[in-house]
Amino acid sequence: MDTDVQSFVLNMSRAEHFAIANFKAKSQEFQKWSSNADALLAMQHYGAKTRLLDFSTSIMVALFFAYEEKMTGKPRAIYAVNYRTLLERSGWREKYLQYANNSHLRFRGDEELWWQIESQVENYYFHKFMLEQAEDIINQKKNIGLGIIPLYKACFNKRQMAQSGIELMSCTFDGFSKNLATVLGVEEKEIDNPPDAGIGQISHIPNVERKLPSSLIKFEFVPGMEDDAWRILDQANINAATVYPDLEGIAKSSRYNDRILGV
Repeated sequence: MDTDVQSFVLNMSRAEHFAIANFKAKSQEFQKWSSNADALLAMQHYGAKTRLLDFSTSIMVALFFAYEEKMTGKPRAIYAVNYRTLLERSGWREKYLQYANNSHLRFRGDEELWWQIESQVENYYFHKFMLEQAEDIINQKKNIGLGIIPLYKACFNKRQMAQSGIELMSCTFDGFSKNLATVLGVEEKEIDNPPDAGIGQISHIPNVERKLPSSLIKFEFVPGMEDDAWRILDQANINAATVYPDLEGIAKSSRYNDRILGV
């Protein structure tokens, strides 16, 4: 009997499904995963290769990760995406509103209330809706083409809460940059080299956290700003022990002492 070689080609979608199934099988002693999207989020958080990209809603946490590893003499950088622009241009907000108005949720329609952090009930249902959309895409029940889905974890552990994490998932396997460029309406090269914010001092960062001048921007820090970075992080109580609230964090926090002692 002839064998169809093409049917055995391991494409990216099949590879992802295999990786998720393998992860779920080996991690079931620690947690039961409610969906493939939930498992994929955990895989990304704990170091597996996925189509997701880590972001944080806290600019101080992002600064910590920028400086976590030992300085190599090269500039460090934070890449910031305007979340509001991402939702508006990706179309997910409109799709959610249509879903909410046709269900028991009955979205109230207050434009500014949507963006206020106090609107926790609306946030909960929206992020639940996003996870459902991601699940359909992962399981190939839905193909929307190039795009980005912002995902919060379905359930948080202490580390995930401390890191204020949010994952951005590319809707296709064409590369994260291409998916994000399509959503933001820019050239792909602008994703790899976004405009620099021109921040001269790290202490200026909190003042611009909520007012990004463009949909994507880069905060670049030269090597001489390292001491200033650690001072700002220490004042904000952002360190390895708080970002990794377990034994790993306590062990990693010794690096800071080593730096002070010159080890």
